[in-house]
Amino acid sequence: MLNVNIGNVYIMKENYTKAYEYCNKAYRSSLIDDMPKSKAAVLINLGEIHSHLGNVDTAYYFTDRGLTLARKHDYLDFKSGAFETLTRIDSLRGNYLSALAYKDSLMKVEDKIWDQQLNDKIAELNVEHEVEKQKKANKLLKQKAELDQQHIRTQRILIIALGVALLFIVYVGLRLQRKKSKLQSLNELLNKKNKELADSYEELKKLNATKDKFFSIIAHDLKGPIGTQSEMLNELLEDYDNVDKEELYIYLKNLRKNGDNSYTLLLNLLDWSRTQQGRIENNPETMKVKDMVVDVYELLKPRAERKRQELINNFENDELFAFADKSLTNRVLYNLINNAIKFTPSGKQIRIDGRKNGDNIEIDITDEGIGIPREKIDTLFGLNNEIKRKGTEDESGTGLGLMLCKEFADLIGGEIDVKSKEGEGSTFTFILPAVSHKAGKEKNVQGA
Repeated sequence: MLNVNIGNVYIMKENYTKAYEYCNKAYRSSLIDDMPKSKAAVLINLGEIHSHLGNVDTAYYFTDRGLTLARKHDYLDFKSGAFETLTRIDSLRGNYLSALAYKDSLMKVEDKIWDQQLNDKIAELNVEHEVEKQKKANKLLKQKAELDQQHIRTQRILIIALGVALLFIVYVGLRLQRKKSKLQSLNELLNKKNKELADSYEELKKLNATKDKFFSIIAHDLKGPIGTQSEMLNELLEDYDNVDKEELYIYLKNLRKNGDNSYTLLLNLLDWSRTQQGRIENNPETMKVKDMVVDVYELLKPRAERKRQELINNFENDELFAFADKSLTNRVLYNLINNAIKFTPSGKQIRIDGRKNGDNIEIDITDEGIGIPREKIDTLFGLNNEIKRKGTEDESGTGLGLMLCKEFADLIGGEIDVKSKEGEGSTFTFILPAVSHKAGKEKNVQGA
């Protein structure tokens, strides 16, 4: 219904008075009882609005009714919204145990939503993989059929040539010479086709290796943290009455770390699957490099502080501009700085420096971490990278982050350079093509 949608817009704008006006209109509509999904949305929206307006009892009344309807029809998104509002309501009431129970229900629903989305994505990737594999198989069969037909035609020509040779002895010499030349061409064609078949086979093997790597990561590196998180929650709930505040803090801290690791891994997996399918878009534009660095710095600074590290941003030049895709540049910077945080112990520094060097902009991320063995540096950015070390606080990793950094950097015309010494830290240098602000504007106009 239109009023429900308008109400949602005002909720997102945090204009709860206006939101209540439209949601209340929808709630009082004579049609609402015939639309259970819309009714559930209206009830839960009204609960959220009243909770923000301070009408706690009214908020609980509407939210509880909306949750009942959402449970009846198994509307996962609405159940999630209801549990989130009920958590807020009981927190306002001071019913913290009840709020924690609702929070637990919220996490289970969100886990179910996440599992459903992940299963859908895996099914989609499986279908795409099977379609691609079938295309390759069909192409190979077609090429083989063409070669068989060519071979049959060649045999027919030879038979005719031999028959003619028996009747015309004088003509045989000339004919054989011609046939020799033609056979040579046919053999060259056959060799070429065989090479194409071999190349196709190698490409298919590479696709299978990529698929196996993908599912291996899902089965091991993603399943493990999620299983651990579930076990920790079960232990906490089963022994909740005996858990003191300090133990509860440790549980929650570990759950947050587990969730952060799983979320980062999931983002890298999704980005990696998109790169394998050629679905990463590159939309370059003029951007101030300092602003990009500051955005990523502010995003990751709390994570460094949680590890008691000093994340220092020395990139102060306002006059450095690059012509590149903002999203891809952001992902490279995020992964490089996040990697430095992961492999740097507490009490150490991570510095971000930048400069212009000829036609390039160089961004250095320097840490005082555990470093990389010299013999492993050349394999850091490959699919077969086997460097899967834990972070300094047991953070997990798959090596996908650095591989994505390299692929994204190549896509936007940049580079990544690594200098490291085991036990003394590392410096990753992200190199971007520099452009003057004026030249960048001209590129944008031409691109439009």
